[in-house]
Amino acid sequence: MRTPPSLGGDEPELSLAYSSQSLDGRTAATNNQASWAGDGFELSPGGYIERRYKSCTLDGKKTGDLCWDQDNAVLSLGGSSIELIKDATTKQWRPKRDDGTRVEALTGAANGDNNGEHWRVTTADGTQYTFGLNRLPG
Repeated sequence: MRTPPSLGGDEPELSLAYSSQSLDGRTAATNNQASWAGDGFELSPGGYIERRYKSCTLDGKKTGDLCWDQDNAVLSLGGSSIELIKDATTKQWRPKRDDGTRVEALTGAANGDNNGEHWRVTTADGTQYTFGLNRLPG
C-alpha cells in the first residue's frame, strides 16, 4: 500500500491481507469479531503484540465467549508473526525462533490496562519498538 512520504526518516509500513480460512467454522453462537479491516481481512500498520484466548466451553462454561488460557503473546512485526515464549524460571520473554530480538513485558503505563502492561521489543539490529505504552484520547 502506498503511504505518504515521511519528513524525518522511515515511512510507515502497511499491509492488507485476506484469508478465507480465518472465517471457516464460524457461527453466530461463537461470538465472532471481525478485524478492524473486515471479516477475513487483516490490516497491519507496522506491528503489534496480541494475546490468544481459548473457547470458554473448554472450561465447562456454556457460552460462546473466549476465556484466558495462560500467559501467552504473539508478536507481529515486519510482515511476519511469531509466538513469544515466557521462560518459567527467569520470567523473561523471547521469540520462539530466537533471532536475538529482546522482548520486555513492562508495567506502569497510563494506558487503561489494570497494571499498565506494555511491551518493548529491540531487534537484533538495535531498532526499538514500543507497544501499548500510551492511551489515545477518547
